[in-house]
Amino acid sequence: MESIIDILHKGGYSCVMKNREEVRTFTQRGVADLYDLYQADSAFMKGAAIADKVIERCRCFDGTGRL
Repeated sequence: MESIIDILHKGGYSCVMKNREEVRTFTQRGVADLYDLYQADSAFMKGAAIADKVIERCRCFDGTGRL
């Protein structure tokens, strides 16, 4: 399976998140997508890996909302 960093670059996304086997891609600028996801489905974020085009790294949410 492709890494989320590869998906980020190949798809031209602003952000990619993966939790277990589910991958979600985002295209809005800034933190708008993350805010929307937090409002709609914050449980997905707990333990999710995230790749962002600005930091170009992969991080993991620890369940507290912090990276």
